[in-house]
Order: sequence, then structure tokens, then C-alpha cells
Amino acid sequence: MRRLLTGCLVTLLLLCNTLILFGPLMLFALLKLISPGRLRDYNSWAVMWIAETWSEIDKRIFALCLPTRWDIRGADNLSRTTSYLVISNHQSWVDIPALMQGLNRRTPFFKFFLKKELIWVPFLGLAW
Repeated sequence: MRRLLTGCLVTLLLLCNTLILFGPLMLFALLKLISPGRLRDYNSWAVMWIAETWSEIDKRIFALCLPTRWDIRGADNLSRTTSYLVISNHQSWVDIPALMQGLNRRTPFFKFFLKKELIWVPFLGLAW
């Protein structure tokens, strides 16, 4: 019963975080598409800041509700000014939370490659 309640709490908190940050993220993403020059740079910064904040809050929700001991090695050598290529085999649901735990605010915000057909999926395409 406790696991069920924990799962419901995590789902509720993640949903609240998503509902709160989704609107501003989409607003700045749309503004980024139509903005010229320096205004576009500001909107790009805003999109990245919201995405990093979203990820950080999700990370803290998981840490609070589902305490996990992470063994992250080499994080001291990471830089926010260097790009990295991370390859994941997606063998479980934990790939994205693990990336959030290990890389968020230690490296440039992560980006994903996807098939070009997925760009036209509503909302998903705007995120990329």
C-alpha cells in the first residue's frame, strides 16, 4: 500500500511540475521561432533555463520520494562549456532520470536525436 501511495504522490508532483512549467516553456519556444536576433537569443536562454529548472525539480521530487543512492563517477571533470555525446540503450525507464541526475546543470542541457517523422507529433516536435 505504501508503494502505491508513493507512486501516486510522485506522479502527482511530476504532473504539477509539468503543468506549471509547460505553458511558459511553450510560450518562449514559440517566441523563439518568431523573434529576430538578440530577442531570439534571450528566448533561447529562457527555454533552456525553464527546461533545466523542470529537470532539477523532477530530480528533487525523485530524491525526496524515491531515495536512490547514485554512484556517479567523473562528474567533477564535467563542464557547462563543453558538449558531450552520451549514448543510451534505453533498456529501462531509468535512462532519462539517470541523465538528469548525472548531467543537469553540470553540462549544457541535454538534447535528444529523434526520427524526423516525430517532429510532427503535437507538442513533442516543438520540444526539439
